[in-house]
Amino acid sequence: MHRFESDDDEDDPMENKVRLVEMLLDKCRKLVGSFKHSYLLTRKLFDTQIALRTSRTKLIQDVPTSWNSTYQMMASILENRLNFVQLRADNEINNKVKDNFLDNSDYDLLTDLVELLEPLYELTEMLSGSKYETCSLVFPVYLI
Repeated sequence: MHRFESDDDEDDPMENKVRLVEMLLDKCRKLVGSFKHSYLLTRKLFDTQIALRTSRTKLIQDVPTSWNSTYQMMASILENRLNFVQLRADNEINNKVKDNFLDNSDYDLLTDLVELLEPLYELTEMLSGSKYETCSLVFPVYLI
């Protein structure tokens, strides 16, 4: 047993929430990876976006070294929610891919996470600007 672990870790509500988020992110990565590695799935997503007249938001795969990419991945999945609902009914998509589609509770948690992380994403983008000075932005942001 690790020195920080206790027998009560199984009942720790915070630990359970962290596991839930980790499982959701794993599911999101598998879902996006399925589409990124398949021309057929990417084409079906594009065709569904056109048919449903939804935004043509591309799915974004996250990168371990950039937390912003994880936020962007989650946001891109939310943008395509209606498309995924439609694609779930497509008989040409195999069940292994469909197993990675999110259910309503997954989307609820994903929505909460995106809403929570959006201000941090915007702040990071603002402070990471390369076409303008960002030092003058640091002090006012610090005061917030």
